[in-house]
Amino acid sequence: MLTDAPPRKNRSGFLASDRIKTLDLPRNGELTEIAQRLESAMKADRIRDVRSAYTAFLETASKFYEVPRCGVRVLAARPLRTREHGTFELFGDYTPESMQIRVWMRTAVRKEVTSFGTLMSTLCHEFCHHLDFKKFGFHDSWHTRGFSERLRFTIMRGERRLKNYSGCQRREDGGASTGSARIARHHGSFRWKIEG
Repeated sequence: MLTDAPPRKNRSGFLASDRIKTLDLPRNGELTEIAQRLESAMKADRIRDVRSAYTAFLETASKFYEVPRCGVRVLAARPLRTREHGTFELFGDYTPESMQIRVWMRTAVRKEVTSFGTLMSTLCHEFCHHLDFKKFGFHDSWHTRGFSERLRFTIMRGERRLKNYSGCQRREDGGASTGSARIARHHGSFRWKIEG
């Protein structure tokens, strides 16, 4: 698990984020239905239906957590970012000023529809950033151990509840990264390093 380094200033928010390890999940089965719709839409490669399922997911989750609803943009192929130490795929990001999540539905190189687990994991990751700002009131959203535990807890508990849920893969080995920088004024992102 890669985490952000504690900031030099205003460490209290960082430490508070680190202490929150779990999140409650809705128990009414509504997310199960939405996940099934999302998986069917992905298998059929219908981006409009994927967007509709994502919107329903965010509406349901926002209502449950009593936060303003954020928007979502479902885009085509993931962008590749080349840096000094390798190439990274951008899976999704969140912009706090506009409360907008962006996710990419296709792989960067082959342009194939990504797996259901990867797309759902990315959405959960970015929604956790939204919760940091709107539910917990943090002025920033760090990738702390607490953030990772909240995300893992949400995905694993959701996985058990969603019968057709094929599983969110957490790529924590092989050079994986769930973001290398704070999101503050820019955005949070979910990206994995491509080895080789």
